[in-house]
Amino acid sequence: MPTPAFMTLQGERQGLISAGAFTEASVGNVYQLGREDQIMIQALSHGIFVPKGAGAWRMVAIRAEADFGDWPIPVRIFDQKIIELMKNPPVQASRSPRIFRLVDSVTAEPLAQQHYIATVDGQAAQRKTDGEGIAHLFAPAEVRQISMEVIGV
Repeated sequence: MPTPAFMTLQGERQGLISAGAFTEASVGNVYQLGREDQIMIQALSHGIFVPKGAGAWRMVAIRAEADFGDWPIPVRIFDQKIIELMKNPPVQASRSPRIFRLVDSVTAEPLAQQHYIATVDGQAAQRKTDGEGIAHLFAPAEVRQISMEVIGV
């Protein structure tokens, strides 16, 4: 089984293309401290356009699927700032799990793997139900309003 690797995308004109990736806002409580603005990859495939002549290009495709476990550990992992954050993580608001089963209003069948928008006290986030139609939300205990809108049904 491949080991996940992390990649940062920086464009010359666009700036940090991977900005906001792998944060708590983008992946929920599975994010990893120190991996903000990085994309998790399991396989890599890309191509390079090589000039052949005036206005003509040839694409050279490169595909790599590797067990990234043999790759050297990046020096950034030992960055003192990250180690300090791991030893003394910032205080985070406590959140309580809320579980909802989303079902079809006509057939009462669970809406498995269905995208929805959850709005918790005015803050909206797009999510997806699990294989049994369960929507897992983590919200502060003092939350006052939760609404859900199923997408594409």
